Amino acid sequence: MKLTRTGRVRVATAVWLAVGVMLIVRGFFPYFYNIESTGVRVLTLVLALVIGVAKGIFVIAKSAERTAAYIRRRPHHDWVWFSFHPVLYLVIPLMIGMGIALRVYAGPTMPWLVLGVYVGIGAAMIAGTRGFKAAVAEVEEVRVVESEG
Repeated sequence: MKLTRTGRVRVATAVWLAVGVMLIVRGFFPYFYNIESTGVRVLTLVLALVIGVAKGIFVIAKSAERTAAYIRRRPHHDWVWFSFHPVLYLVIPLMIGMGIALRVYAGPTMPWLVLGVYVGIGAAMIAGTRGFKAAVAEVEEVRVVESEG
């Protein structure tokens, strides 16, 4: 299926939001309930959210901007899988494998670590989608310039 640049930016945004929410939910169940101390639960969540949102705003948003720039360089109508740079399709399985390893090796003994990492990365992904907002306007400007030229 081919989409416009704006459509591909929206697909990328939706995927980032969905992955962020999925990571937060995956971190909560069952790891939140496996932490016995309420203080550790609260501290883990607060630190994960603060660090995750900060990383999303200052680091991950730049990745979103790079993704949008990649989309701008592609033709106006292009295949949906060009919503992301091909390198990401190699990195994603690596990240999934690291998440599985974290759950297997740290989950039973350090549920706070799994909760913190998953909630932090999920919050960063959600906060990082702000990098796509300006990209939609820029993509539309590119289209107008191309149609005029």
